[in-house]
Amino acid sequence: MTDTKTLEARRLAALLALAALEGGGEPSTDVMDEAYSTVGLPAVMAALVEGLCELLEATAGRDGSRATLNMTINDVEASLAAEGHNG
Repeated sequence: MTDTKTLEARRLAALLALAALEGGGEPSTDVMDEAYSTVGLPAVMAALVEGLCELLEATAGRDGSRATLNMTINDVEASLAAEGHNG
């Protein structure tokens, strides 16, 4: 059985994702404020990542998900290096 904190973090993560789809702004800030004062931002971040991974795996499979995430990491590291940042 999933504990109440995890369920609340998932709810807030979904609300945050919906707010982002609508353009962010005040709704996103309100959700972040609620998260901070209830379950904590790390719990909501973990729920967001879990949801992202579930979505990636459902659409691209496990290997495709790993490849996509590794490409993202490599692209960002290359961009940072090109700008003279160490990462």
